[in-house]
Amino acid sequence: PVLLRERVSPIRALQLAGTDANTALYLRTCRDLAREYGVYLCCGSAPMPRYSRRGDHLTRAPGILTNQTVLLDPQGDLIGVTDKIHLTPDEQGGGVDLTPGDPRELRVFPTPAGDLGVAISLDAFRPDVIGSLEAQGCTVLLQPDANGSPWTAREGLPPDPANLRDQPVAWLESSWQVTSTTRIRYAVNPMVVGNLLDLTFDGQSGITGPHEEAPRPRSYVMTDPRPGFLALTPWVEDGPPEQLRRTGQLLAAGSGHPRENAYRTDTLHADLTLPPTTLTPPAPTPHEDALRALLREEIRPPSRAPWAALTLLLLPLLLLVRRNR
Repeated sequence: PVLLRERVSPIRALQLAGTDANTALYLRTCRDLAREYGVYLCCGSAPMPRYSRRGDHLTRAPGILTNQTVLLDPQGDLIGVTDKIHLTPDEQGGGVDLTPGDPRELRVFPTPAGDLGVAISLDAFRPDVIGSLEAQGCTVLLQPDANGSPWTAREGLPPDPANLRDQPVAWLESSWQVTSTTRIRYAVNPMVVGNLLDLTFDGQSGITGPHEEAPRPRSYVMTDPRPGFLALTPWVEDGPPEQLRRTGQLLAAGSGHPRENAYRTDTLHADLTLPPTTLTPPAPTPHEDALRALLREEIRPPSRAPWAALTLLLLPLLLLVRRNR
C-alpha cells in the first residue's frame, strides 16, 4: 500500500510501513535514558519520516525518510532535529534509499552544554555543512558516526576511487580538522563499533579541541601523533599497518575467526571551557513540534489501517500463487 500510494521504491516503502511504531519506540527510549541519567543526549541518528501535528494525532509527510539526529535535554524534552545532507552510496537509491536533507535547514541549538551543531558522519567532512554551522555560532560540533567497514581498511580518495588511503587518515578531515581550522571550538565524534548481521562497524571515538588545550600528541592508528585530541578511544591493538589491516579483517562480520566482533568499547570524557552563549534558540519546525508532543505523550503516533495490515499478510500468499502459476 505504501509503495503504490506514495510512489516510492520497495526499499523505502518497507521502511515507511513500520516507521510510526519504530519512531515512537526509538524516541521514547532515548527520552527515558536522558531523564534517567540527567544528561543532554545526542541520539545517534536513525531513518525517520517527517511529521506534523494535526489535533491529537501525528501526520506523516508521504514518501520522505531522512537520516535524522535528535537532541534531548535532561528532562527528555526535544531540543532540535538535524537531517543528514550528504548521503553515502549505501544510503542512496541503490542502498537503503533515504531522502537527503536540505542544507538551508541547518541550525545551531544553544544549550548549557554548548551551542550545538550536528554534522552526521559524512556531513562533518563537507565544507558547506561546517561553514554553515560555523557562521551560525556553533561552539560544539556533534558528529555521530557509523563507519560501515573495518577501521584499518583502505578507501578510495575522491574523485579517483583507485587512489587508496587508510581510513584513519581520511577521518582526520572531519572533527579534528574542524577544530584545527575553524572557529568551532570543540567536536565530539562517537563511533559505533560492532557487527550487526553481515554489517561491520568500526572506528575510534574522539573529542577534539584547540591544540593548546590538548598538547599531548596522539592520533588514530596508522596516523602520526598530533595535538588536538582531548580524548581518544584506543583501537583494539597497535602495530605496523599490515598487521592492523589483517586484524580489522578478523574482527569483521563473517570472518569466522575467534576474534570476530571482538571490538573494544570505551567511555570518553573531557572538560570543555564554553563561552557564554549569545544565541537565541531557533524557532521549532512543524516536525520538531510534532516530535516534542510525541515525547510528552500529548499525541499518538499514526495507526496503520486494518486493511493495510491484512494486505501485508496476504502479499506473500499472492506472490506464492503467482510463482506457482
